[in-house]
Amino acid sequence: MADTPYPYPKETRETDILVGTGVAEYGPFGFKIFDTDDVVVLTKPAGQTLFSRVAATVSKVSGDPFDDFTVDFGETIPPETQFIVRAERVHDRQVAVTRGGAISTDQLEKELSKQGTVIEELRRDVNQGVRGDYGSDGYRLAALPAGHFWKSDGQGGMVDGGDADDISEAQGHAADATAAAAAAKDWAIRPVANPVPESSGGDGATTFSALHWAKIAEGYANEALNNWTVERFPGNGVKTDFELSLSPGTGLNCFITIDGVLQQKDTYSVTGTTLSFTEAPPGDGLVDNIEVAYGSAIEVEVGTPTDGSVTEQKLATGAVTTTKIANGAATNAKIADNAINAAKINGADAAAILSKLGVVQTVKKISVSHDLANYSTTTQTQHGGALGNGQLLIATPSSPTTRMIVICMVTIEATTGASVDDAGGEVAIKRFDGSAYVSTDAATSFATTNFASAAIRTLRQSLVLLEDLGPDERRSDGGQGWSTRLYGNALYASNTIQVLDQHWLCVEYEPN
Repeated sequence: MADTPYPYPKETRETDILVGTGVAEYGPFGFKIFDTDDVVVLTKPAGQTLFSRVAATVSKVSGDPFDDFTVDFGETIPPETQFIVRAERVHDRQVAVTRGGAISTDQLEKELSKQGTVIEELRRDVNQGVRGDYGSDGYRLAALPAGHFWKSDGQGGMVDGGDADDISEAQGHAADATAAAAAAKDWAIRPVANPVPESSGGDGATTFSALHWAKIAEGYANEALNNWTVERFPGNGVKTDFELSLSPGTGLNCFITIDGVLQQKDTYSVTGTTLSFTEAPPGDGLVDNIEVAYGSAIEVEVGTPTDGSVTEQKLATGAVTTTKIANGAATNAKIADNAINAAKINGADAAAILSKLGVVQTVKKISVSHDLANYSTTTQTQHGGALGNGQLLIATPSSPTTRMIVICMVTIEATTGASVDDAGGEVAIKRFDGSAYVSTDAATSFATTNFASAAIRTLRQSLVLLEDLGPDERRSDGGQGWSTRLYGNALYASNTIQVLDQHWLCVEYEPN
């Protein structure tokens, strides 16, 4: 048998994965082609995930109809780039295999080889495609957006299965469901006397599962079933009231027979421990022919809360009153800082406190002033000045030798300028000597730094000033007592300070 002029072996008509060698032209390869248009070239440079088609010049080696060929990329291919050369013939037929009614063997051989190469390429592509399992009908693949996955619809199709975010969200829901199931299990079947933890929504101390309460209810039910009292009485046809040992609570809890006959509920009633019949039961007054069976009340033990288990939420608003606090039980630790101010101390108490501390021998007079409206509007800048009008504190001293303690509790507000980062101020008590206000030792300052630039900020501070004035520091203009006032200045340029409120406590005393 003669050989075909266009032989081709059993092959897949593609190369293995090749790598560049630093040149532009490669070939010939291990299979032949009829047309240069039948060749496809794919490359995968370093860092790329998939092969992709590229343009290349295909040239036959000898010019034969079925010939070897080379591929020219037009540029050098580095070793880091992989490539594949394959035949993908789209078959056509332009020339007849007959001439003048006779078969042209050359054209027939060529046509058969062309079709044979297409069949080989088809087999290759089928083997490289998505295939169903043996015996299955294969799959229908839906088009997907970028980044999405296929999933089976259970009917032979592959549909959109979402993207990584959808899967992550589903996993989150699954985790939530798992946690909720665990919490539900805790609430449902956590063992008796084992509190539900905070992780499941309990408080870890006093909340229990449904099983816990079911077991308790079961105990009470069993106790009720076995907690029956039976008493017998003789009827005499006259007596209607009989005294029971215990209270059944209601006649509905009683089962009564007379001479073995069960009585209807509407023929008797119970009040406390007294059983009353609507008609006197018959009998000879000797034989116990009346039988009463009833269930008595079940005593339920209410447990004492464990130490540390009663939280603030368990106490009703206003539940803790002064009658619930024992005398002497409110210690110093229970009194909030700054909770006791001048308004909470009367004159007698203040005198007693000072005497207790050994500050004075005899308190002569006490003067208390609260928030003074005429003191609260004056504003001072960095150069300083009076913060309000003068105050005559004790006009007429008790004796020429008494002294006066002046305590001023004041709230000061300092405001920054638009271009200053710091705010603060200085406040002092000055006394009137008869012609002018002069400084005392009572002065203090407050400040803060590094406020944001170009932003007007406000600093508010509460201060306490204390001064002990002697007889020689009284007014010398004919008045006998003492007068003081607040002075202040801002610590920084373009700052201002202002008194918001002030309270004065003045105690005249005879020194030791």
